[in-house]
Amino acid sequence: MLVDNDTKYLCNAFPYLGKDELRSANESLPDSFVMRLMSPLLNKGRNVTTVKFFTSASLARTLKANDTSIFATISLTRREIPAVLTMERAPLHETTLLRNGDGANLTAYQEKVNKNVLLLSTLNSTIDIETNRKKLPQTVKF
Repeated sequence: MLVDNDTKYLCNAFPYLGKDELRSANESLPDSFVMRLMSPLLNKGRNVTTVKFFTSASLARTLKANDTSIFATISLTRREIPAVLTMERAPLHETTLLRNGDGANLTAYQEKVNKNVLLLSTLNSTIDIETNRKKLPQTVKF
């Protein structure tokens, strides 16, 4: 389902009925779902927020090419996540910021001892970090 955050109205929806014949062979199922839902709203400067299952670097590239930004959590187990983030835990309240050539920012924030937050964003070109004890990055606050 695609829902407008401000009005809470349903913008687009379709049921999952098994294998999707409309999906191209080189497109992942989550990317296909998001692009299909967003098709009427592409190229209008909108922002998409998704959960881990639907977030990928390829989706971020595709959306950015269609003048649409993404701000979403991303799973640590995705292949496109650099090994430096998956190998060891960072110190508490530590932030690691990575940026690829496509303009996507990956924020890794060690929120708790055994819990980190990974966010993928093409919405922010720069990311500020608080100077207080928790050192929260702007993406996590958003």
